Amino acid sequence: MPTIPPEGTYTAAERRFISNQPPGLWPENQDSVFGQLRRVLTDQIQVNRDKIDVLGQELFVQTAFLYLALWEEQLGAAIKPLGKTDAQRRAILLARNKYGAFTRTQRDSMIADFVNTTFGQPAAFTLLGIPFTAGGIPFYGPFADAYTLFRVYENPAAYSYEVFIKNTNTPDIGALTRELARVTPAGISFTIDNTLVNILNYVKLMRDYGPSGYWKLGVNFNDFSGNSLSLSNSGVPTSVAPIVQNTDSNASDFTASPYLFRADHALLKPAANMTLKVWINSDNVTTRRGIFDKTEYFLQVNATGKVQFSISVNGGIFNNLISVAGLSTSTTYQIVATFDGSAMRLYINGALDSTLVIPGGGAIDQSASAFEIGRVAGGNLFDGRIDEPGIFSYPWSPARVLADFKTGTNVP
Repeated sequence: MPTIPPEGTYTAAERRFISNQPPGLWPENQDSVFGQLRRVLTDQIQVNRDKIDVLGQELFVQTAFLYLALWEEQLGAAIKPLGKTDAQRRAILLARNKYGAFTRTQRDSMIADFVNTTFGQPAAFTLLGIPFTAGGIPFYGPFADAYTLFRVYENPAAYSYEVFIKNTNTPDIGALTRELARVTPAGISFTIDNTLVNILNYVKLMRDYGPSGYWKLGVNFNDFSGNSLSLSNSGVPTSVAPIVQNTDSNASDFTASPYLFRADHALLKPAANMTLKVWINSDNVTTRRGIFDKTEYFLQVNATGKVQFSISVNGGIFNNLISVAGLSTSTTYQIVATFDGSAMRLYINGALDSTLVIPGGGAIDQSASAFEIGRVAGGNLFDGRIDEPGIFSYPWSPARVLADFKTGTNVP
C-alpha cells in the first residue's frame, strides 16, 4: 500500500480551492487519499498560475528574467552580451525601448531633451526709447530652438563623436553622459564640451560629412579627408582671409593664372552618386571661369555669370544644368552640385536653385584625367577667391546643404 506523504504547506491555489468548495467535500488534511488527490490537482493549478505570473513579469523589461534574450532580439540589442549583468542588460534595453535603435535622430533628441530643460537666460529687449540699463524692466523674447544651443560632430574614422553645448546652457552633464553611454554602441566613444561660446565648427562639420577629398586651401593644399589626395599647383595662389566662417585656415585668391590639380584617383571619379561643394567670391563673371574639372564632370561660372554643372553619362552624353540665379562680383556664394544617378541639382547659398532629371538615369563616365581646381577645359582659369572645396561620393540632402551654409555663415 503506497505511503501517503506528510502534510505540507498549503499553496495559494490549494487554499483558494478549499475556500471555494462546499464544506466537507474535500478533507482538510492532506494525510488522506482525497487530500492527496486535491493536492495533485491544486499543485497543477499552482504551476499554471506561476507560469502566468512569470509571463506577466516578462512583459516588462524592468522585471524580465527568462526572456531577456528575446527582448534583446526584438529591440535589436546585443543578445546575451558577455560581461553584462541582468541589471545592465535591462538598463540597455530600457534605453533602447525609450529612444529606439542608436541613430543620429534619436541621439540628438536625447541631447535636446536635456538641453530643453536648462535653457540659458533669455535675451532681454527694451522698448524703443528706453535706455538699456540694469535698472530697466526687461522684456523677454521666446526660447530658442534647442538645436541652436548644441551641435554633434562625428569622427567616423575614429569611431567617436563630440557633443558641443553652448556655455550659456548647462544641462545635467553627468546624467547626459550616463544616458549617452547607455545608448551608444560599444566601440563608439564620445565627449561633451560645455565651455564654448560658439558651437559652430566648419572643419568638424566637413569631417562629419565624410568627404572623398577636402581641401582647406590658403597656403595648405593637403587633403583633410584622410584619403591623402593632396593637390599640386601650377603656381601659388595668394593666401587671403577665409570667406567661410568658423574654419581654421585662409582662402586662396586665384588671379586667372595658377590652378591646383591631382592625378587621377578612384575616389575622384564616382560612378553614379556625387557632390561637389565650394565657396567662391569671383572678380569676374562675364567670361567662362572654371571651379572644378575632371573631363567627365565640371563646375564653372559661365560667360553669362551663371553656375553650370555638367556631367557626362552613358558614354559621352553631356548633361548641362545651368543655374537660374546669376552671380555678382565681390560677393561670396556657397555652391553645391549633386547627382544621385538620375537627377542633377544645383544649390546656391543653402537653397535649391535648379534641377535636371536625366531620362533613365545613368552612370558617370570614367576617364584617367587629372582632377583640377581653378580652371576648366585646359584654360578658363578662375579669377577670385576659392575656399573649402570638396568632393563627396554621395548626394547631399537639402538638410546637409543648409547646415553647411549656416555653419559657413555663422548662423546657429
